Amino acid sequence: TLFRSCLDAELAYLEKGPAADASSKISETKLRIAAVARQGWASEPDSWTFIERYVKAVESLVGSPATTIPFSAFPSPHWDQQLSKISGGAWVVDTSFGDALAFAVKQQTSGGSGSKCLRGPYMAEIKILLSRLRKESPEASSSTKDQLMQKAISYARTFAQKGTCYLDLATLFSDSAFPSAIEAVIDDLKSQDVAEDEAKAESTSDQIKVHRLRILRLKLQLFIADFTKEYPDAEKVIAECIANYNACKPFSMDLEWSEEGLVDGYLLIVANIAARQWNLFAFQGEEDKGNSWLLAALYAFSTMDRKKNNPGTLLFSTLFYQQFDIADTASLSQLDFKAIQHTSMHPVACQPLLRGMAFADLKTYFTHAKERFYDFEKKEMATLQAKIFQHLSWPKMAELKSFENRLLRGLPRQEALVYNAVVKLHEAQTIKYITAHAVKASTTIQNALASVCIPSKYLGETAAAGASQGGEGQSQLTIADLWDAIASVDETLPEDDEQFLMAYVFADFKSAQAKDMTNRLLDKDSRRERRYRAVLAAIGMILLHDVAVFEAKKTVAAAAATPAKGKKGSSSTPAPVPFATEPSLIKKYGITSASMKGLKAPSSLATQISVLAAMVELVEELETALSGIASSGSGKVVMDGNSPARVALSKALTDAATILTGNVATPVEGSDMRDSFNRSGHTNAQGSLDKRLKVNKNLNSVHATWLFVFPIGIIVSAFLTLMPCPAEVAKAFLGGLLKNFSAEVKGHVRVCEATSPENPIELNLANLDSVPLATNDKKAIVEGSAKIRASNLRSLSSLIDDLSADVEACTRRKQ
Repeated sequence: TLFRSCLDAELAYLEKGPAADASSKISETKLRIAAVARQGWASEPDSWTFIERYVKAVESLVGSPATTIPFSAFPSPHWDQQLSKISGGAWVVDTSFGDALAFAVKQQTSGGSGSKCLRGPYMAEIKILLSRLRKESPEASSSTKDQLMQKAISYARTFAQKGTCYLDLATLFSDSAFPSAIEAVIDDLKSQDVAEDEAKAESTSDQIKVHRLRILRLKLQLFIADFTKEYPDAEKVIAECIANYNACKPFSMDLEWSEEGLVDGYLLIVANIAARQWNLFAFQGEEDKGNSWLLAALYAFSTMDRKKNNPGTLLFSTLFYQQFDIADTASLSQLDFKAIQHTSMHPVACQPLLRGMAFADLKTYFTHAKERFYDFEKKEMATLQAKIFQHLSWPKMAELKSFENRLLRGLPRQEALVYNAVVKLHEAQTIKYITAHAVKASTTIQNALASVCIPSKYLGETAAAGASQGGEGQSQLTIADLWDAIASVDETLPEDDEQFLMAYVFADFKSAQAKDMTNRLLDKDSRRERRYRAVLAAIGMILLHDVAVFEAKKTVAAAAATPAKGKKGSSSTPAPVPFATEPSLIKKYGITSASMKGLKAPSSLATQISVLAAMVELVEELETALSGIASSGSGKVVMDGNSPARVALSKALTDAATILTGNVATPVEGSDMRDSFNRSGHTNAQGSLDKRLKVNKNLNSVHATWLFVFPIGIIVSAFLTLMPCPAEVAKAFLGGLLKNFSAEVKGHVRVCEATSPENPIELNLANLDSVPLATNDKKAIVEGSAKIRASNLRSLSSLIDDLSADVEACTRRKQ
């Protein structure tokens, strides 16, 4: 371990490089890097870190004379006499591809005849050949190409039964201009006559080997397929994969419950083909045709015996259902991951829940998310740093700090901190709880707002430093600064979630087509718009904080004006309220009704902004009234029930209801909707399509209202509970928005419960004829999908009922 740590440190020390004006020193440094990398690879034959450094060093030295470097040439402080004895007197430097290939072959047999076959040296040999092919002239490259194809075939034959074989080949040839090597591997797999081998195979293990060869061949065919064209014989390949999977189910019966199925790769191939077909048709504007391929893949997943044990199928199922605005909560609940993975998994684990309106699961997710982020920041980050110090891996420390910075400013962290506070707010049972929670959550909310502005390129070095440290700079942030910071985010930069999905699912790390398909699967809502929504939710929580503080100050002022009598008639001073001295956060962040109305945001957020602006105006009115208490000393607050602020809030809530639920006709009850649809479908094809469009518009209205209710609607409910508002203001929210929303949601639940292939309203499909499945299979997947959506909508209906009960209780109290 000490030797490996010193090698890492030596390479980091050398790769910084000497002064640029010393060319001889640069050459000497290259030789030393090559020597250290070779020695490191010799000590750990399967270490890909040393392999990459070795190949890179050889590339830079090709054409130089072969040499050795004595140990005394390493004057850096990482060595001592004992390590000198371990490493020997001199280290060899390879300066040609021929020497490098010979050393790679030697590494393949370094463990002796009975040792385990290592993938690293085999992959290194292919990597060296690819490097030589790029350097050679076209005339000299012919023999290298032949050698490369033979080595690729040899690698596939040696490691075909390993699950990593496909990923290894895809990684090596992902940016190669020599696809013929993969084609040679495919031809070799075909030439083995897989069907005949299966017939001859007697044991179960032999049959499994045959199917794994087939899976590898199909995956490689996908890898070299053209993204811009339909996959050849896609329906036939999907049918064969499903048939082969069903035939091989018995092979996995004796596995442990937590293990993946032995031939689950067939269904991952189905998912890849479906994703490519969907992406192609979506790009061409044929959404229905593209969605039909997703349904075919979802049906294949529904036949799996061990779906919950396969992360790949869980990911695909979650993302495919998201395209229909359905949250596959069963798959999401199985996607267990560590705190360090939370940022990369957030778009897959959270976004489908938001799109599918699965409120009950969102409550659980955000509660765990906040705990995981804080656990990672406080405990796991420190543990990782300690491990890195222990192993003296200085390059890893730099990588860890870079990851920590991305974590702090990332959208997943902002959403987790803000929405967890909103979820906890919904759990409140008393006014006292709401008040205490609003004050307690203010630190977390400010932490989330500061993280929006951490990158120095957004606000400048001074403000960014203050935001990241929570110091003076943070108090200078305004709502306008936060808005500008979000507008400045470069949304084209690849994030961890994209790289993760491209690597895990598509095994394509660099192509523009893979990135485009990944973005289409992940970004049902843009990251920028989600950041805006999180900041608006944070503003709502800040308003609750200030209202709670104002109420406490009012209580203290009133008590001071009318002192209570003691036991013997003497006056006594009331005990101070703990948070009565909290500062006003709306002033700290420059949040005024005017600044809110001046925000430039996507049109989808206009309703949220107008309601928040009216709430800010009401808080400003309350602050003015409290100032009057302090100046008069009367202890009484005169609140005009028809003040401009109250009228404005009532109007904003009424307008929100009109915009969100008034764009469509009065919600149609489920049975009437189905009957009308069926009648028009039997008599008039165009009428059937018109009815579908109307119903889909109604469903889109439900989704738009949901994005208002969570999180702004929950905050409004708590706000009306705390503020001394007249009943008309509360009724504008209750009757105008919640009751209409409740009727729409419950109507759609009824429709979902009766959805069938003949009546596929809820899946937004105009025609199921293009789905490459049998009639019974279509029925199974359509009805199953509608059942999932109905479950999600029931949890949303429960939320609406809770909010309605809270606001009704508020209107009954005497303010």
